[in-house]
Amino acid sequence: MNRGTLLAVVATAFLASNLMACVSGRTPHKFHPYGKEVTCFEPPKDVVEKGGGVDASIAIKEIGEVLKASGSAKVDTQRIREISTGVNDFEVLEFRFCTQYGNEVLTPQEYQKFQTEVLPILHSSKNK
Repeated sequence: MNRGTLLAVVATAFLASNLMACVSGRTPHKFHPYGKEVTCFEPPKDVVEKGGGVDASIAIKEIGEVLKASGSAKVDTQRIREISTGVNDFEVLEFRFCTQYGNEVLTPQEYQKFQTEVLPILHSSKNK
């Protein structure tokens, strides 16, 4: 995938998440990683209150390791489901990964992989 396509995919994902977050009243945080502006939205307070503390921190660390280890290969769906089992809501993970990208802990490619491969797994796991 060329750089232009990569940026278009990431921008589209951000626009979609921004629209959803604005509707839900989530607090925005602006970052400027790699010369681009990124807005990360805090999860709703009720989501944070019902859980996501230790389980989310462990899941974020382990999912980050999976992203870095997978390189250009597809992310292991079953492994992501196992890691995220104790997390009550994907919005906590989404915010934390966005802030990691915003602070340049994740590369654009790793964050794109999170957006295009991991988030859909988390969404589908929640809807089951």
